[in-house]
Amino acid sequence: MLSPSKQHHAAATTADEAQQDWATREQAQPAPQGKLGPDAFGSLVRVESVSYGKALVAARDLEPGTVVEQFRGPDVNYAELSDYDKAYALNYLAPDGEWRWLLPTSNARFANHSCDPNSVINEKFELETRRHVKKGEQITFIYNVGEDTDPWDPIWSFTCMCGAANCQGLIDRYRPLPRPPQDASLLTHPTAQV
Repeated sequence: MLSPSKQHHAAATTADEAQQDWATREQAQPAPQGKLGPDAFGSLVRVESVSYGKALVAARDLEPGTVVEQFRGPDVNYAELSDYDKAYALNYLAPDGEWRWLLPTSNARFANHSCDPNSVINEKFELETRRHVKKGEQITFIYNVGEDTDPWDPIWSFTCMCGAANCQGLIDRYRPLPRPPQDASLLTHPTAQV
């Protein structure tokens, strides 16, 4: 699951250095093959600056089941990541049964947390809407679905300000939250040690 603090970076770098770091990293990434070019989802979503960083936002009204972005990037060793990168790392269960970390370099990394999300991550690492999303609305998913006994890196903790009626407030651990039927493909929590 994407670590929830990505919208509140705890890294020692400045915002300008962080943006420069991402620009350098994105230039070094090989171009994705097939339909996943840099503008593959450009007509559906865009990245906007918000008070706490960046957000992935619907560029037009979206129907439920619309794939709006995909998490792409290299597999990485979590222990070797900077605090900045740890805030973006996505943990997933690989086909060989091992938990791995992916460092997103696509715009999917700008999808923020909501306790009442409009999207989920499907089995192809795609952000897929689970309800109607209006033009200008942020693309969101729950960062902390899991068991409350699973390992949690304190760097991921933040105070949620989603404003949902079911807002958890402090996001400081995994929680066994109920998932709507559409969330059946939602990536599960990491079990790897952090």
